Parts: sequence; structure tokens; C-alpha cells
Amino acid sequence: LCGPLGYILQQVTPVTDPRVVPYGGRALLNNGRWDMTVQYAHAVRCKPPNDNVTVPGTVVFSFEGATLDGTAVNTQTVAACGDPAGATYQSGFSLAKAA
Repeated sequence: LCGPLGYILQQVTPVTDPRVVPYGGRALLNNGRWDMTVQYAHAVRCKPPNDNVTVPGTVVFSFEGATLDGTAVNTQTVAACGDPAGATYQSGFSLAKAA
């Protein structure tokens, strides 16, 4: 919901990995897009064959208010699974209003 300060409280429920618990934060309006940055213990999932391993880092969400379509950029904060600290991965998403 939009509040008087121009933010949305957002909860993220990962659907591809049942081990990863939902998390949330506050998205702020920035030049017509809603942005939210979250520090998260499971920010990056390693590539196969180590895809059962998750790595801490940050997730930066940015989405359009009209379409609810956006991007997520995951950045790992430690070296793991053959990638250095600071490695980033980008993906698209679409938000849905929760009942």
C-alpha cells in the first residue's frame, strides 16, 4: 500500500526454492520507479551443480508502478561457488497484489 511518505511495504516470497523464507522491505518512489534494497542471507543461489547452496548479499528491486514489472539485481557479498564477492545477477519479475 502507498503511504503518506510515498512508499510501499513489499513482501517477497521466493517460489523456486522452498528453503528460502519470505522477506520484505520498504520500496521508495525514485524517478517514477519503486526501488527497494534488502540485505539477505540467501541473496544468491549458486549455479549447478552447487544450486543447493545460497550466498549472503543484497537484492535490489526496481519496478514500474503502472505495470508492476521490474528487475532484481542480486549481488553476493562473499566469494563462493567459483564467483568472487561482488558478482551480480539480474532477472526480471512481475508483482501481483496479495489478497
